[in-house]
Amino acid sequence: MDSKKQREIFRRYLRGTASPDEKIWVEAWYAAFDDLPDKDVAPEAVDEAKTHITYAVFHRLHKRPRTYRLMRWAVAACVFAGIGIGGYLFVFQRPGQTAYVAVSTGADEQRVLFLPDSTQLWLNAGTEIRYLPQTYAKKRREIWLKKGEVFLEVAPNERAPLLVYWDELQVKVLGTAFNVHAQQDNTLEVGVRQGKVAVHRGEQSLGVLTKGMQLRYDRAKDIAYKYHHATDRIAIWQMDKLALENASFTELKNALHEFYGVKITAGSPHVTRLRFTMEVERRATAAQTLEVVCAIHNLKLRKEVDGTITLYE
Repeated sequence: MDSKKQREIFRRYLRGTASPDEKIWVEAWYAAFDDLPDKDVAPEAVDEAKTHITYAVFHRLHKRPRTYRLMRWAVAACVFAGIGIGGYLFVFQRPGQTAYVAVSTGADEQRVLFLPDSTQLWLNAGTEIRYLPQTYAKKRREIWLKKGEVFLEVAPNERAPLLVYWDELQVKVLGTAFNVHAQQDNTLEVGVRQGKVAVHRGEQSLGVLTKGMQLRYDRAKDIAYKYHHATDRIAIWQMDKLALENASFTELKNALHEFYGVKITAGSPHVTRLRFTMEVERRATAAQTLEVVCAIHNLKLRKEVDGTITLYE
């Protein structure tokens, strides 16, 4: 039986429309994974997460992730969903607590996740999100962004607004398309392609954003400011492009690390004071991009023993 037919059978099984023979086939498939050890997770958590895991599929995969051992039902679900076995999905549960699912991407890797309410999440490289499968879309819709960047197309539901958490910040939305970027320098950027979102820090409102608006929050300075941004530039990384506009050296450093997985450092205070504007496609290598940066700003580069690239005058 080919993989396409297998996935169709599994989808019918999840919807409850599988034939008796198909149900037997699916249960036999799960049973075939009995040789893999289970983690200590409550049975109800397994039932919930088993269903939700199958909504995860790869969008683009540029590197093969490291392989980890998963629970046998997670392995089967991943195979049926056509996503392969990779090191991106984990189920966590501590005694007395509800299990949650964590989805992550490695360097130079992007994925898309379909949630049960038809909300779609595009995860950029170096991203990790978590959610509670037992309560999501039933009691409330909550997602925790631990790091990285994610673009969301949110299914409308006025009775259950979707909430995205990053530390003490909260992004609230009913139904829209927006981008959230938790940067390595402890700043958060929220950009709205369509619809409306509200950003809060605890009880304090940081602003309401509509189409074409972005908010940047600097946690170190506890400052938030809003500005207008072209909608076609929001989440431009979805088109495999890296775009910076009047960016600081720190922003350049973080962007190159997320886009290429390379680490750069400034060889002098002058380099840290420069501003960078650029747009490159993924087919351009890190070396080619850095050569362009150096040519524009009259800089040189050298590769250190640890692989870090230093830009200097």
